[in-house]
Formats: sequence, C-alpha cells, structure tokens
Amino acid sequence: ELESKTPLERYHQLMTIMTHLLSQSQKLRDINNIEDDKIIHLLRTNHICRHLASLAMRPYPITTTERTSAHANNNRACNVASNDTVSRTKRTIIEWFLSSILTIKLFEKINTSMLLVDEPSLPLIRKIASLWPILLELPPLPSIPSSSSNGAEIYHISMIIPAYGENGKLLQTQLQNHFEKCDCPQHIEVIVVDANPTSNDSHSNELDKSNDLKSVIDDIVQKNKNQETIHSTTGKRWGDLRYVPFTQGGGRGPCMNYGAAVANGCILTFCHLDTKLPSHWDSKICDLLELQGRCQYYYPDKNHRSLAKKENGRANACAFSFGIDTSKQGLLTSFSSQDSGYYPPGIKAVETTANLRTHLYSLPYGDQVISVPTNIFKFIGGFPDQCLMEDYELVGLLRKRSALFDNLEYLKIISGQPALCSPRRWQKFGVLFVTYMNSKFVNLYAGGLSADDLYCKYYGRSPPKRYSRLSPWEIEMESLLQSQ
Repeated sequence: ELESKTPLERYHQLMTIMTHLLSQSQKLRDINNIEDDKIIHLLRTNHICRHLASLAMRPYPITTTERTSAHANNNRACNVASNDTVSRTKRTIIEWFLSSILTIKLFEKINTSMLLVDEPSLPLIRKIASLWPILLELPPLPSIPSSSSNGAEIYHISMIIPAYGENGKLLQTQLQNHFEKCDCPQHIEVIVVDANPTSNDSHSNELDKSNDLKSVIDDIVQKNKNQETIHSTTGKRWGDLRYVPFTQGGGRGPCMNYGAAVANGCILTFCHLDTKLPSHWDSKICDLLELQGRCQYYYPDKNHRSLAKKENGRANACAFSFGIDTSKQGLLTSFSSQDSGYYPPGIKAVETTANLRTHLYSLPYGDQVISVPTNIFKFIGGFPDQCLMEDYELVGLLRKRSALFDNLEYLKIISGQPALCSPRRWQKFGVLFVTYMNSKFVNLYAGGLSADDLYCKYYGRSPPKRYSRLSPWEIEMESLLQSQ
C-alpha cells in the first residue's frame, strides 16, 4: 500500500472515489461548497475513503535538495491550517500534526514531507487537515442487538483463531479449555481460519481424519446441531463454531483480517491456536471494554467488576498478562517428541520481563490475546496486510493514539490470570537463543526491515505467497471504479 502509489496518486484516487460516492450534482472541485458533515460522514463510514485519506496525508521521504522547498511550504501549510475556523482542541491536534510529523522529522534525522506541505493548494487536502481531529475520533462503543439487519445473530465476542498446518487434536484440546474457562459460551462465536486448507485433503490418506482441523470442527458443530453438549454438567454450548478456509495467502495478518471480515461479534478476540485462556476470559474482556453497561446482567460473578477503569477515558483494546504454560500437559505440546516434557531453564524469567514490558508500556504481543471492539478494529483499518509483525503494528497504532489524545484512549492489560502460550519454541531453541532472536528481529523491523524480509530471516524460507498484490480494500476499490 505504501510503495505501490505515491501520496499524490492516492489523493487523485480519493478524489475519484468521493466524486463517485457524493451526489453527482456536487463537483468535488468545489470542495469548499460541500458541507463538512457530508465529508466527515463519508470518511468515517467508508473504509476505502478512509484508507485513501490516510495514505494521501502520510509523510513521505524527500531528498536533501527538496528540504528547503519543504521548509518554505511548511510555513504556508501552517497558515492554511490557522486560517480555517477550528476550535482550540482541533487547532492543538493540527499543530501536533504539522509540528511533530513535519518540523521534527524534517530538520533532525529523517527527511520527510507531505502533501499538505508540498501541495497546500489542493482543496481536499486542506479540508481533511482542518477536519482531522474529528476524523480521528473513534466510533461509539457498540450495542448488542438480537440480530443484524440481514437476520444473522450478533454475538458478544467473535474469537478468531488463525491456523497454519496445526494439529487437529491440539485444536480440540484448546477449544475444550476455552469452553471450560468461559462464563457464557452461548454468546461466543468461534472462527477457526485455516490458512492451509489443502493440507486437510492432501494428507487425508496419511493422517487419521480426526487429526485435521476441518474434521475436528465438523465433529463439534455436529454435536451443537444435535443439541449435545460439550460439557455435560452445565448444558452449555458455543453460540457458533465455524471452520473458514483462507486461500488468498500472505500470512497471519491477512488471515486474521479475513476472519474479522466474516465475524458477527461486537468484540473481536484474536487467539493463537497454542494459547490457553484464563478463567472467566469472556467476562473480563467484555467488562473491560464496557459494552454499554451490559455488565449488570452479563457477568454472573460480581467480583469480575473490580477491574480498574481510568477516569474520563475509554479502553480501545485490551490483552491479558503474559504467561507460559509449564504445566505437565503444556510441556507435552512440543514440536518434537524429543523435547516433549522438557522444562527450559530460565523460562520464568521470560514471563517476568515480558510482563514488565507489558504493564509498564502497554505493549502486548499477539500471544496475549488482543481484543478490540469490532467497529474500532474496522475503523482503524484492522491488521496491516503483512505476513509478520502485524500485532506489533496494530498495538503501535493504538499506543500512538493514546499518546496523541493524552490517555483519553488506552490499551488496557487485564490483571489476574495470564493467557498461557505454548513453551514449544523455548523447548526447541532454548531461552537465551529465543530471547536474543526476538529482540533482534523487533529491532530489525523497527529499523526498517520489511515484514517479508524479516520472515525470510526468521523462518529461513520465502514469505507466504500472495495471490494478489492488492489489499482487499484496493480490490474492492478497483471493482467499484470499473462498475462506473
């Protein structure tokens, strides 16, 4: 998305799409005559326009010879922003938008500019800049109707489990654990997104059918349909359980976005297949994200409502504390029988340091079960369409929003029992090696190494093949333009 088109090209795409979507009687070249509310509504509700506006407004590298021109244009851009009639709050964010992104980066370490500086005469760019604070505001917390407009049931939580070449028996064990630790499974939708669905067919002659993902899901779904219960003593069952094959390639980021696109829950909970959830995990997630006061009847145990809440702020996402499953059963989920049952020395130190990072900096990773309200996840664009470090990017964006809005938004870490990830990486490679490599790869990525190159270094093979170089929203945009 960043490399295929320049910000100016994205600007022209945005003009084309908005011209198509707005009333034909209003020409977009007369942008100043179009009511702000119409532009705000379009940019806040149409995800294609929102993507294009973000890409058009982003900073981009410039050469040394362009710096003087950019500096002169920066003054013009500031004057444009100050001449617009905006409130004090809006002006503060516009000043931040210009000064922190432009002035600091232009004249210190990174040579960058943006269309607002280089092309301040573009009317739509000026309009978006003046409306930027409003466009940044998150949508309100969702309500839970009994059904959607198309008749589909709406669930409190959609738990999305990405899988690639995973063991069906492990999935069955994990789903049983998630079910037993869940307070209200009838309000939970479970979506297993299989990024390697062909393995279920290609190995059907070699493997027991009970060991592939689709067969495991089909078996549990059949029990649900027959009104049989997974847990015979409670009579509870999942609200829905689906196996979704994902054939577009590209890695875990696109895989989880695909799961989110077909989900019907008000909250999206992304859970790695080898992660165990803590007791009352669904109640804790919903309580923290405060779904319009429904905690009163949703949570059977009032003690769960003791979770800390910040005054005058809202959680835009949450995650559990970090833990490693060193139980007897957990140590048996190794990559090979040779490592089965092995307890890696120093593994508790990994937990301690990871939780220091998590709680001090609100910096969880994907194996800590990140949960985001569905409308917020879609509003901010979901995971980046990349094969690795998608969780790092999403959390980084949420933390930047928290810093920009002075903690009126925040990513909250749920205290108490942690989510437990499998120890199999540490069993295979050792604590020191895994810790060193994780730190090294995060630094390489932060230093500018692409996700695809990082994947090659991390796994020693080519990144997952993509069947389209366009992101899903770009494919939708092309289809929309062709239909004109």
